[in-house]
Amino acid sequence: MAQTFEYPSFYHLPPFYTLQEVIATKQKQIGLWQEFTIRYCKANKIQRISVNDCDKIPIFHNDTIQRKLSPIFIREILDSLAKIGNAKWLDETKTTAIITWRTIPDWANFLSQYVTDKQMKNTPHTLNDFLNREISADPGFVGMDQSLFLEVLQYMKGKGTCVLMEGPEGKLMGFKFV
Repeated sequence: MAQTFEYPSFYHLPPFYTLQEVIATKQKQIGLWQEFTIRYCKANKIQRISVNDCDKIPIFHNDTIQRKLSPIFIREILDSLAKIGNAKWLDETKTTAIITWRTIPDWANFLSQYVTDKQMKNTPHTLNDFLNREISADPGFVGMDQSLFLEVLQYMKGKGTCVLMEGPEGKLMGFKFV
């Protein structure tokens, strides 16, 4: 899994593990970590990052040079990803975030194109139709975080391209694309 991932050269430079104080340098550093985090998460199908469990994610520590990012630094990276639409905090204390290599509008466009290509409009669907590996023919959605997929559907509903079918107590029973 992570063995075939190509790490950027800065991964081996100790200063990149310390949050820089000079604003221009810090912005460049955060930008590099944003790109690195998105690429790594996409390559390894990581959709959630918990600041408290970052020792389990190899990009945030480099044992060879004995460096690791602090939780404050990781939170800053995730905050910056949230600002550009590639992460969403799941709690107010900012301990866990959903990471997405596409923004919600980009996912909506991707999903809309997929539905159009597969002639799936005006047909009721369930979450399993898209998220379950045994049912879905498209690997782009298989295993996607359900809350992220629901957010994409809500976005599409707001754009008038998706109708959500809710059951008792507002539980999502299905949806169709229009």
